Amino acid sequence: MQKLGLPIPVAFVATLVITALIAAVIGAICVRLKEIYFAFVTLAFQMLIHSTILSWASFTGGDQGLRGGIPRPAFLGIDLSNHVHLYVTSCALLVLGLLAMRQIAQSPFGYTLRMIRDNAARASFLGIDVWRAKLTVFVLAALFAAMGGMVMALFVSGAYPEFAYWTISGEAIFINMLGGVSTFLGPMVGTVLLLLLNDTVTRYTEYHGIVLGVVILFFALGLRKGLLDFVAEWFAHRRDAGEGR
Repeated sequence: MQKLGLPIPVAFVATLVITALIAAVIGAICVRLKEIYFAFVTLAFQMLIHSTILSWASFTGGDQGLRGGIPRPAFLGIDLSNHVHLYVTSCALLVLGLLAMRQIAQSPFGYTLRMIRDNAARASFLGIDVWRAKLTVFVLAALFAAMGGMVMALFVSGAYPEFAYWTISGEAIFINMLGGVSTFLGPMVGTVLLLLLNDTVTRYTEYHGIVLGVVILFFALGLRKGLLDFVAEWFAHRRDAGEGR
């Protein structure tokens, strides 16, 4: 958009296509691994991309990033240079993204993923192509992440190496630990909690990392589950107790 002057819809689609291709290549390698090895290899690829961004200064701007603002020409009556339009568009993309995720989770493909998560060997015995299913969801996850990255770039009117640093993935792990993973809206609740914590703690102390670490330890060692997981389990116990009477 800076160098070619592409309209936003074209840039949006082009970004998704490029992201899908890169994710397919990386995912084809990573999804063959399991658990901690999968985590380490994906982290290694992330650091490789981050290093590429820093070294390819002629294309990415290096450690300074893409400064100078991103043009946001109006399209279909939407002017993203207007903060209200940008906010409404971001909310619309969020809702559409959640609906799409919900549809995927409740589809036969979503139940296939649950089976693979619980017992990949049994899923393979039943004739499911485990590698292809994992690669598909890997690419889908990358596409949703790319949508978030595009909105962030438009919001700050730039793109910087920090967006691709490993701490961004660390925040995603914190979000899941805070909100929980056994319910669909758990990560959404975790996102809200993390943003509230960052906003509140940084007002009172510069050691927000320590405070956030203590909170994470409380959820990990105290509750041993995310907040929404805890609430859902509490309601289930109350319902079972009520039925028992």
